[in-house]
Amino acid sequence: MQGFEDRWRDPRRDWRTPETVLSPSQFSRPRLQRIAQGAPEVFVRATGRPKTRRALADHLRYIARGGDLELLGEDGRTLRGRDELEAVANAWSFVAGRDAQGRETSPKALSIVFGLPAGTDPEVVRQAAEAFVQRQFPAHAYWLALHTDRPHPHAHVVVRWLGALGTRLPSHLNAALEWREGFAREVRRLGLAVEASPRWARGVVRRSEAYAVRKLRERAQEGRGPGPKADRHLVQMALEAVGSSAARPTEREIAAAKRQWRVRRDYMQLAAVLSRSDRADDQRLAGDLRRWVASMPEPLTPRLALIRQMQTMERQPPRARDRNLAR
Repeated sequence: MQGFEDRWRDPRRDWRTPETVLSPSQFSRPRLQRIAQGAPEVFVRATGRPKTRRALADHLRYIARGGDLELLGEDGRTLRGRDELEAVANAWSFVAGRDAQGRETSPKALSIVFGLPAGTDPEVVRQAAEAFVQRQFPAHAYWLALHTDRPHPHAHVVVRWLGALGTRLPSHLNAALEWREGFAREVRRLGLAVEASPRWARGVVRRSEAYAVRKLRERAQEGRGPGPKADRHLVQMALEAVGSSAARPTEREIAAAKRQWRVRRDYMQLAAVLSRSDRADDQRLAGDLRRWVASMPEPLTPRLALIRQMQTMERQPPRARDRNLAR
C-alpha cells in the first residue's frame, strides 16, 4: 500500500484527484496535521532556462545584483564581480557545447527560486536550498544568491544543465511538485514546520500568477510601462458580464467549485473517522480539520471575484462608489 505522499504525486494515476489522496487508508498524520494547522507553504519555481551564453550571463548578473552580491557554489566556493560572472557563463557554455546530443537551443542552465514566508530567518532559506540542490542534483555545478531585500527571504539558484557525468536535468511535468516537497523536507530538518501541498488541498481555486505578469504589473504601478494584457482582458470580461447572463459561472468555474466541495467532503470524512477514536490526539486533529474546512476561501476565480466587486459597487450610493473608484 502506497503512502499518502506517494499517492499525492504518483505519475501513473491522476495525483490531482482528491479522492485518491484524502481517504482514511491513505492519509499521513504529520502532513494532515500541518495542513489542518495552516503550516506555511514553501515557494519553489523554475524561472528560466537560459539557452545562450549572453542570457546566462545576464541572469547571473541579475541574481548577483550586477556583481555586488556574493554567490555561493558547491564546496563552499564564492563568486563576486562582473568578470567572474562572465567567466562562469563562458565556462558553462563551453561545457554545453561538448554535449554530443545537445543542440544550439539546448539550455545552458536552469534557474530556480526557493522562498519562505516573511519573517523567516534567511539563513534557513540558504541552508535548505543548498541541501536540496546538493541532494537533488549531486553531479551538477550551481551558484546560489540569497536575497533579503524583500519581506520574504528567497534564494536564486542557477544549476548547470549538463552534469559532470553527462546527466541532464529533469524536465517532466511533476518536477515542480517534487521539488517543492523536497525543499519542504529540508526546511523541516532545520526545525520549521512547513508544507508543500497542492492548491486544491488548501481549498484554493485561483492558480498562482505568472511571474512575468506580476513583473509587468509592478512596472506599470511604478509608471515604467503598460500593465499586462491579462489584467485588461480580465476587466473587459467582467464589464461585459455585469448585468448579463455571462455573469453566471462558466463550466470551468463550476468544476472548480465542485472540486472544492469534494475536498471539503473528504476532509470532513477524515474528521469523522478520527473523532470516533479513543486517542486524544485523534480528537484534536478532527477538531483542527473541521476548523480548517470552515476557514476555506470561497471558490472564486479572478473573473467572478471582480464581477462581485463591480456588482457591489453598483449597489452603493454615488459618493461611496466614487470613493472606491478613487482608491
